[in-house]
Amino acid sequence: MSAAPSLSPELRARLAAGEHERVAIELAAAGELTAAAWVHEQIWDFAAAADAWLRAGDPPRALAAALRSEGTAAIDRVLAWFDRCDDPGRPAIARQVQRAAA
Repeated sequence: MSAAPSLSPELRARLAAGEHERVAIELAAAGELTAAAWVHEQIWDFAAAADAWLRAGDPPRALAAALRSEGTAAIDRVLAWFDRCDDPGRPAIARQVQRAAA
């Protein structure tokens, strides 16, 4: 999991009160995608964390979160992102990870 982001005392209090999902949604809506991903990881919602990491522009962390998620849907979304990338090496990486995950 990632290092804790800098959050306001109010948000930290809300997390302590168990409002993780609501806080993550609000952070994402405010464009604080890294913080939203971190919050999702705290409640082991790795699929949502993977999506937030992708939106934050951090595909390696997205892949790490997806690999910790249940099922394969998050992994498939991250690998599809790699397949759509312009970097000529990324589709090959995606295929390697798909083979390893199978």
